[in-house]
Amino acid sequence: MNEQLQQLVIAVQQQPRGTGERQKVVAQLVEQMLCSRKICRSPQGQTLAGIYGDIFQEIQQQLKDEVEGKIDNYNSESLGIRQWVTEIRGRVFQQVLDETCLQQLALVAQQYAPKTQERQYAVEELVNALCLSGKLRRQGNIPDHIYREAVNQTLFYLCRKIDKYQPDKGRFLGWVNYRLERILRKTYRLEKEELAQSLKAKIIHIKYQLSSLVRKTKLEDVQLWLKLKLKGLIPEVSWWMDIGLILAALATLSQLMVRETIVADALLFEMAKASLPVSEILAEHQQEEIEENFLANIPAPEVEVTLLDKVRQYIADDPKRLCQKHIREHPEATFQEIALRRLGGESWKQISAALGIGIPTLSNFFQRRLKALVPEIRSYIEEYFD
Repeated sequence: MNEQLQQLVIAVQQQPRGTGERQKVVAQLVEQMLCSRKICRSPQGQTLAGIYGDIFQEIQQQLKDEVEGKIDNYNSESLGIRQWVTEIRGRVFQQVLDETCLQQLALVAQQYAPKTQERQYAVEELVNALCLSGKLRRQGNIPDHIYREAVNQTLFYLCRKIDKYQPDKGRFLGWVNYRLERILRKTYRLEKEELAQSLKAKIIHIKYQLSSLVRKTKLEDVQLWLKLKLKGLIPEVSWWMDIGLILAALATLSQLMVRETIVADALLFEMAKASLPVSEILAEHQQEEIEENFLANIPAPEVEVTLLDKVRQYIADDPKRLCQKHIREHPEATFQEIALRRLGGESWKQISAALGIGIPTLSNFFQRRLKALVPEIRSYIEEYFD
């Protein structure tokens, strides 16, 4: 593959710009660069059409433009051909798979009935597009393994619960990133808890055993077992049907691990978790905090815009008049006034100067009132996003 790519690159560089022969070779190079793509692959026995055909054409065109602009300066001695192709292709995917494109893919997926081949194909395309888009948000210095685990759980949730998304309540990307943020915080918190670490070690060990078993299961072995059974060459036992079902399930998981690694990985994790004794799972949940302060220490620019808008809307509308409490002897310094200023990007120093109140007093009042309002704000936001 690398040798073929290298030959095509050299062939393009040898052709003068603007000639038909150069455009022909560029098209061949682009086709080769996209042959291993994970999105916009034709459904089995069908041609690529609809939004998937439109996206693929846009990717092809942008990739041709990108190659034309970069290829004459490419030097294989300073950068390997595989890395060069990966970088260019990655940039084009991120440009084409923008927020509008992801929104359309989500709406198309919702059009098909659950458990149909059409729904499965549409959801797989959506998940792969999300992974390639670079739009899944990442905050702070979260360790890679925690972030990957949270992403896997988010995508697995998306595969099962795409119908939970309500377009009239906001953007698809905002909905996904809000879900990712919740899972990420829970995953990060559990990572730090001793009991959770012990449970996770058990889950990972079981998951590793399951993965090993699944990888060793071949479809042809299952087919052979069935043939031998039907021919009467396997002794009759009362539980042979259970064996057949187990083998069929393992073969299905084996195929899934090849086609959809992320979904299979998340499914095996859930299976491993479900195998734990009920008492251990209950103990894990008892260790979780009842509430988490998702607003207090997060500057406004770092919050997903849709989520920020809903928090601001709740505080501004104050439907239950809970944001009108104020600092003693300062009726103008209500929680609503302070919170809206913070959400508007003002620093504590700026708010202190505007209201004539010391920063410690402002901050302490804000933290106390926020802690009291967290359940209300959370309920308001979850009703919007869920």
